[in-house]
Amino acid sequence: MSVLKGLEEVANLSTSKFTRTAFSGLTAAKIVAKLAVQKGKSKLSPGLLSDQQRLKNEREIGKMLFAALGQLRGTALKVSQMLSMEVDLLPEGIRQELAKSCYQVPPLNRAVINKVFIRELKGSPSDVFATFETSAFAAASLGQVHRAVTDEGQSVAVKIQYPGISASIRSDMQMIRALLGTLASHTALLPNRQVISDILNEIEERLAEEVDYAREASNTSWFKQQLLALNIVVPSVLTQYSSEKVLTTELLAGVHLEDWLATDPTQEQRNHFGQLIFNVFIESAFKLGRLHADPHPGNYLFLDNGQLAILDFGCVKMFTPALAQQKIQLLNAFLELDQSVRAAGILAVYQRQKIIAKTLGIEEFETALLPLLEPMYQWVSKPFQQPCYDFSNYPSCPKMSIEDAKKANKYLVSVPQHQMYFDRTMLGVFSMLKQMRAQVDTANVWIKVGG
Repeated sequence: MSVLKGLEEVANLSTSKFTRTAFSGLTAAKIVAKLAVQKGKSKLSPGLLSDQQRLKNEREIGKMLFAALGQLRGTALKVSQMLSMEVDLLPEGIRQELAKSCYQVPPLNRAVINKVFIRELKGSPSDVFATFETSAFAAASLGQVHRAVTDEGQSVAVKIQYPGISASIRSDMQMIRALLGTLASHTALLPNRQVISDILNEIEERLAEEVDYAREASNTSWFKQQLLALNIVVPSVLTQYSSEKVLTTELLAGVHLEDWLATDPTQEQRNHFGQLIFNVFIESAFKLGRLHADPHPGNYLFLDNGQLAILDFGCVKMFTPALAQQKIQLLNAFLELDQSVRAAGILAVYQRQKIIAKTLGIEEFETALLPLLEPMYQWVSKPFQQPCYDFSNYPSCPKMSIEDAKKANKYLVSVPQHQMYFDRTMLGVFSMLKQMRAQVDTANVWIKVGG
């Protein structure tokens, strides 16, 4: 029996291990053929391949990857979403196509919902709750959320995990590794296999955590206590209505970012909420040692009383004091005004984290690698170059040319998991602050704002 039998009840999907493996192998063969054609064309017109043509080539490859992942469903769609955000791993054109996976989530029907409830909570939704809305009001790639009311009259949000998701993680990741391995072997678009392995290992670990609702419940309760001092609201967990595959929390009355911005908030309101979002990020990473590492707008609620609520603690990264200190040292090195001290500081942190080989000397780093990475360093450190930063002026993430990416990838040895979590979270937070046009006090006790 297929491990994705539950998803077969959602849609008519090809989920047998043989079918999924064969499909991914066929996609790999198509990618190799496409790369061979592209390489032949570039030889016929060397030096004439425009940025537009390169982007087109990347998107063609991205479409093939997306077709494979979309057909496989299961955790593959979630992985597709994650990969679409890995600016250090995949070129822009491929990421643009993979980002479409955000709109490909199949809803659970009533029969499947009942089956999950009976297995997890020993009764149908109508047995467990006084009222239960069968249509989900929120959906993601791993589960969907329904409104309900308990027998005690409390309004709650009930998150139900898609059947078969946890069982498909390992097999899906094996196929995705094979697909990206094929791409890495036939093109310089990707970094070396070790870097790819590091990123995919991190994604697989994150997926395993996100399908563990007992872990998420524990994370939620921990953050509820820790974030009180920052005026942050976290919903309470109702353990009597929760299990490994069902998570029930109090339903908070608020609006998400897009709806909040539609109310045309004042600059004072933008600054207020922006400061709360920034403070949570900085203090979580450098003081609490745990980071809510899924900072997309859907996980934030703006409440009428001026408080900010944070939802969905399925993805949480723990930082030891040593790891937090390394990140602080790196950000401070970016801001160092003495260029020789700056370069030595950046290289030292990278080598301690085993991102760059210890054999790379400072002279080669300064002349060959640092100039390629400088635009990214400037972009990351810009909000900390002055005590108060207006995020409406925050530029878009700089794009590295394929030629420069090839040069930089030669020096990249590995990517530590905590580095990926931190960078992804910071990118998400800064993107929200830019969308909010918030003016934020970025001064803090950890980073020497202003250089």
